[in-house]
Amino acid sequence: IDMKYLPPACADTSILDSKFIKVSNQNERELLEKLGVKEMNLAFYYESHVCPKIIDGGITDKKRESAVLKLLAQDLPNIAEGESGQVWIDRISQLKFIPNRNGLAVCANDLYDPNESDLAKLLDESMLPAKAICQGTALSSLRSLGMRSKLSADGVIDIARSIESMARSCATDQSDPNMQHVIRSRAKSLLHFIDAEGTIGS
Repeated sequence: IDMKYLPPACADTSILDSKFIKVSNQNERELLEKLGVKEMNLAFYYESHVCPKIIDGGITDKKRESAVLKLLAQDLPNIAEGESGQVWIDRISQLKFIPNRNGLAVCANDLYDPNESDLAKLLDESMLPAKAICQGTALSSLRSLGMRSKLSADGVIDIARSIESMARSCATDQSDPNMQHVIRSRAKSLLHFIDAEGTIGS
């Protein structure tokens, strides 16, 4: 028989599944606790339920952004302060649950810090976190999960490939008259960046 849990008090009840016992008030929660039903640990709740549900596409984009924002802005800083906080952060940093601006779920280290203005002209939407999570504490949490602030050699190659892909698309679909300008601007910015940096780390 599968074990049933009480959800963490702060859990979004709309994304709970059958392994949770939903309660409507504190009295019900206290009664179930007296009967031996345990509340799922908050860190385990995110790692075993919320993140996998996001990865599997089990919740809508709007609920996904809300869940990720809540984790990054409220709960991750508190979990990180715990005894095993850094170990937990290291584990979830490997999970593809952070939405980028194209709506895809990726690892935090696939993204770049939107506050790094020198990089902004180089990056495409796939390399930036969704706008809904680009705020205060959420950005700090993304940095702790591995979001990048500097462009590596692999990043330069990724950007060059992205520009090449955009150029190919533009050649076959000329419906957007501004696309050629965007491509030229990004290519020029990338060349300026390489010239200015000289040697780029891995």
